[in-house]
Amino acid sequence: MDRGRLLTVRKKNTTKFMLVGGKLEPGETAVAAASRECLEEVGLIRTPDQLALLGRHEEEAANEPGWRVLSTIFVADPLTDEERVTLEPRAEIAEIRWLDLAGDQPTDLAPLLVRHVVPALRNRLPIGKDQDSCAPHPRPSSPDNSEPTGPTDRSPFSTCSASASAPPHRTPSAP
Repeated sequence: MDRGRLLTVRKKNTTKFMLVGGKLEPGETAVAAASRECLEEVGLIRTPDQLALLGRHEEEAANEPGWRVLSTIFVADPLTDEERVTLEPRAEIAEIRWLDLAGDQPTDLAPLLVRHVVPALRNRLPIGKDQDSCAPHPRPSSPDNSEPTGPTDRSPFSTCSASASAPPHRTPSAP
């Protein structure tokens, strides 16, 4: 398994690496969108019940200057060796890249990754700590996986995150 590494993607005609993810379809929950986007963009099957909420963050959009996006970020258990070898760029994805969360970060990451996701995941990794001291991340219990409510048996090492952005929350940033 890939522990301490994050799956990132670069979409076609873009320069920034970001999470697997996209906008909600009408009537779709954030966790359902994250599940759908994993399959559509890299061929990874993660059902909504296999995803846990990492957080919600508003940040400048990576490839749409002047826009901000509100993203709900989910994490899943590390990929198995069998899953990892089947990943492939699909749909609008041009490239897949694994990011070592313990190492220096490349300069081509989306602002959401740099300012929110990588720091949150690093807080869950045993970087410089005893691995047994890491508390597992919370598991959502509401039907749409929107609110974390308690401990889970999920690994504190997350290698696949997905974001789901709701268009109504997308607003131009201030000049």
